[in-house]
Amino acid sequence: MKYPIAFTLLLHIALFSLSAQTEPNYRVYYDTINQAELRVFELNFHEAYNTYKQAFSTFEKRHLNDLHNASLCAIVIGEHAQAKEWIMEMITKGVDINTLNTRYFKKLPEPMWEEIRQSNSLLRTIYKSRVDSNYMAILDTLREREQTYLINRRAKESYDSLIYEHAKVLYALISERGISPVPIYNRHYFPVDVIRHHFGLRNQLKFPEENGIDLNAEPYRSMEFPQYDLEPLLRQAVFNGDLSPQFLGSAMSHSELDSTRQLGGFTLYVDLNTKTIKSESTSEENLKQIDQYRQSLGLEPVRDAAKKNIMVALYYNQESFPFDEIIRRYKEIGYSQKALKSLEQESKEFDILAISSIGVSREIRESFFKRNSFRIERKSDDEFITIENKWDLLKEFRFSQNIVDVMEIAIYE
Repeated sequence: MKYPIAFTLLLHIALFSLSAQTEPNYRVYYDTINQAELRVFELNFHEAYNTYKQAFSTFEKRHLNDLHNASLCAIVIGEHAQAKEWIMEMITKGVDINTLNTRYFKKLPEPMWEEIRQSNSLLRTIYKSRVDSNYMAILDTLREREQTYLINRRAKESYDSLIYEHAKVLYALISERGISPVPIYNRHYFPVDVIRHHFGLRNQLKFPEENGIDLNAEPYRSMEFPQYDLEPLLRQAVFNGDLSPQFLGSAMSHSELDSTRQLGGFTLYVDLNTKTIKSESTSEENLKQIDQYRQSLGLEPVRDAAKKNIMVALYYNQESFPFDEIIRRYKEIGYSQKALKSLEQESKEFDILAISSIGVSREIRESFFKRNSFRIERKSDDEFITIENKWDLLKEFRFSQNIVDVMEIAIYE
C-alpha cells in the first residue's frame, strides 16, 4: 500500500521516538552541513545537494535552515520530488507555507505545490501536536515581564534582578524538560531576546568593573549566576542535534568582552589606491583561539564562515570588485580622502559628500548584481535553469552574514 508523504513523515517521527536509544554526536552533522554550504557559495548546487542528502541520511534531526537550503538546491537542479519532501518536513517543524512564496521556491512545479497545499492542514496538525503549550506559556511569561521592565525603563539593578530570577526558571525548565522538539518562536526554539538577556547578564558579571557593576552591593552580592548558567545545558543540546550552533553562538555573544570568546576575526580593507582587497585579523594565534571557541559550539572555522558571506563571495573579492568604476564615479562627485580632510566632520558639506558616496556605491553594487547571470545544468543533460543573477538566488538561502566587517579606503586625490 502506498501512503501519502504526510502520513509517512508522521510514522517516521513516531518510529524514531521509539527507537532512539542513544544520541549521536552532531559535530559530524555540522561539519557536513558546512561543506554543503561552501558548495552553495561556489555555485556547485549539485554537490551541495548531494552533501545535504548525505547529512540527512545519517542524522535524524535536521535543522530548519538546513532543510530550507537543501530544498533550494534540490529545486535549482531539478530534484523536485526530494524538494517537495523536504518542504513538507519543514512544515511539520512549524514553517508557514506562505513564507516560502519566493522567486526560487516558486520554481518548484505548480502540481507539486498543489500537493503540498493539500497536505498543509495535516502537516500543521503534526506540528501542533508536538508543541507543549505549557512550556511555551512559561517562556511567553518571561518574555512579557522582561519587555515590561525595558519599556518602563526600570533601574539596571532591578532589571538584572529580574533576569537572575528568570535564569533560575530557565535552568529548571530546560533541565527537567529539555528543548522543545520543534521550533515554537518562528524558526527558533526559544525567544531570542530572553536567551540573549540571560547571557548578557552572565557576561556582564564576568567583567563587573567594565559594566559598572559592584559585586559587593545588592542585588549582585547575592547572585550565584554560575549555578543557573544555561551554557552547559545548551551546549549539550547543540551536540544532541536539538539546537543550532548559530543560535547558541549568537546568544552567547551578547555583551561578551572575553577576547577568547569572540566569533569573528576578519576585517576586509578595500583599498582604492592600490586596487586591492586585503583580509586582516588580529593575529594567527587569535584566529586559532576563535576557531577553538567556535568549534566548541559546533560552528565552522572562521575562514569558512567568511566565505559564506554573500557580499564577500560575490562582490568584495579581488577578481570581481569594480575598482575602476568606483574610482571614476568617486572622482566625478569629488569624493576622496583629501576632500574629506578639508571639510569639518558633521558639517553640511561633509554630510552631503558622504551621502553622495554611499549612493554611488549602492548604484554600482546594484548594477553589478543585475549582470551576474549564469546557467545551471539540471537532472537531464539537455535541461538548464537560468539564474538571472547570483545575488537574487543566494539571498534566499539562510546563512549567518555577520562574520566580516568591510572598510573602504577612499582614493587620495
